[in-house]
Amino acid sequence: MRWSKKQAISLTFATSLLASFTSIANSHLLDEPTGLTQLPYEHVIEVKGRTLITEKGLAFSWPGVSLATTIDGSKIAVTLDGPKNYFDVKIGSTQFVLETKPGKHTYLLADNLSNHPHKVILTKRNEDHFQPSYLVSWHSDKQNSSNASSNTQSSTSADYFYQIKQSDKARIQFFTDSHGAGYGNESPTRECSQDEIRQYTNHLKAYPSLVAKHFDADNYSQSYSGAGIVRNWGGHGQKHSFLSFSDSVLLGTEVVDNPTIKEKWQWSYANDKASLIVIELGHNDFTTALRQHVEHEKWSNLTALKQDYIQTAKSWIQNLASVYGKETPFVMMSTRLYPEDHLTPLNQQIVSELHEQGIAISYLNYASAVTGQSCQWHPSAKEHQAISALLIEHIENRKINL
Repeated sequence: MRWSKKQAISLTFATSLLASFTSIANSHLLDEPTGLTQLPYEHVIEVKGRTLITEKGLAFSWPGVSLATTIDGSKIAVTLDGPKNYFDVKIGSTQFVLETKPGKHTYLLADNLSNHPHKVILTKRNEDHFQPSYLVSWHSDKQNSSNASSNTQSSTSADYFYQIKQSDKARIQFFTDSHGAGYGNESPTRECSQDEIRQYTNHLKAYPSLVAKHFDADNYSQSYSGAGIVRNWGGHGQKHSFLSFSDSVLLGTEVVDNPTIKEKWQWSYANDKASLIVIELGHNDFTTALRQHVEHEKWSNLTALKQDYIQTAKSWIQNLASVYGKETPFVMMSTRLYPEDHLTPLNQQIVSELHEQGIAISYLNYASAVTGQSCQWHPSAKEHQAISALLIEHIENRKINL
């Protein structure tokens, strides 16, 4: 379905009446946050997903990044900076979609709430490959609204910012392409414009979020549409393939083109953890035919591409296993490619050879769940439910403890 103007949520609402209402909220933009006070930096934010404190605020790029806090007051607002995005906003039992504008703006999330603490969760629904987004500040109409905690640590990468806390839950690391991102999964048709793809992408209804929710685990999704392990879709932008960004907190060409930025945005594995690692990549490497005499198409033939894919994928997974431990379970998954499925046998070979090396890895093919009913033949939200069911069954059958 397409979103109509009637579905736009107004500035003032009662949470009890909107408990099951979901809508795009594009009328929350505030020119001036009158009557609101910025929450002090002792305030706690619980994050899920990769984030980095910068001078502009808490930066993030990957879909599914979740920022949660508790705010006291009857009016709640947030200041965000970055490109146009869609966020899922949950305040208590109320849930709606916030459409943001490019640049730094303050958005009123709730008004006329009951005057007591409310849990607010902001989750990024869509992808953006070109520039980070920033949480700048939270606001409330109640003075000194704070949920400060002595069990958190301040980041040392900025002089002042909110206290950042990470969950103690199990963490599932997903490394995926457009399927894992939820590319256009709420679209009712296969034909979509670029704006519609962004609007209809809902990572909360993509299989990584569904699987993490089933196991009450945290979803850390590194999902990048069009990217492959050694070759991107159509052979485009090879120096920006998935592995160029897989260990980055933030996305943008600076990660590849500027060594200083790349180092600054590097994800720290030292404090990272994983109860399970799911890799769903390779589709873009083989979906389109090689194009001879095209820049970055360095493979002389399909056999050379296959060999490069196998060796690069194995080396990357071996490195992840050295970081997280060989005992950490891996699942490598893919669907069938048409007209010829070059990918499935390669992934099966990779899994078999890594398993022989002592890495706890298994393979799942989810072709039975996919018919491609949404944007550009991508899985719909309903298909994502079926994919998640297959992955959940696979995890439980292998007695992977989360």
